[in-house]
Amino acid sequence: MPNRDLFRQIQSLQREARLSEINKPKPAPKREEYVKKESLDAVRDSLQNTIDYLESVIEEVKTQKKFEQPIVIQRSVNIPVSIEQGGTGATTVAQALINLGLDSILDTITTKTANYTATSNDDVILCDATAGGFTITLPACSGISGKRYIIKKIDSSSNVVVVDGNASETIDGALTKNLQYQYKAITVYTDGSNWYITG
Repeated sequence: MPNRDLFRQIQSLQREARLSEINKPKPAPKREEYVKKESLDAVRDSLQNTIDYLESVIEEVKTQKKFEQPIVIQRSVNIPVSIEQGGTGATTVAQALINLGLDSILDTITTKTANYTATSNDDVILCDATAGGFTITLPACSGISGKRYIIKKIDSSSNVVVVDGNASETIDGALTKNLQYQYKAITVYTDGSNWYITG
């Protein structure tokens, strides 16, 4: 039968076409695909090398820190260290407080009723002369430049409170200053040689 033969020929041709398509060699990958893969591999290798290097550096630092000894700098207590170098620029507590501007943050207040020599720890000295007059002697100016004292008479008696500089040191050019009246006060500062009234 002619139709059946024709149908068989068509089926045969279709099979051959399918086999031909299956056996057809695949085209080689494009050059761009190779280049892209090689670039990614290079970046990955570079990153891995960097990570390995950083890990080795971290381990080295840890090892050094483990055996590192602190550096101790010893200084003589009699050698002042400047404020710029982290010191106070002073060899005494009083001078250190003055240099750092801390001497007037919290004033020390004391009340006296008899002769008394001020110390570096004093700031405000209240004088009660009810029982009789007396003298407040200021300390030697040397080594306490910038030190301040406030001295005030608080009683209503006529007894006099005398403020006296150490030895020949003066207060505004005079050896002594008198507080004769109630609530009379003076504020004195030293320049390291003498005393000066500022209030």
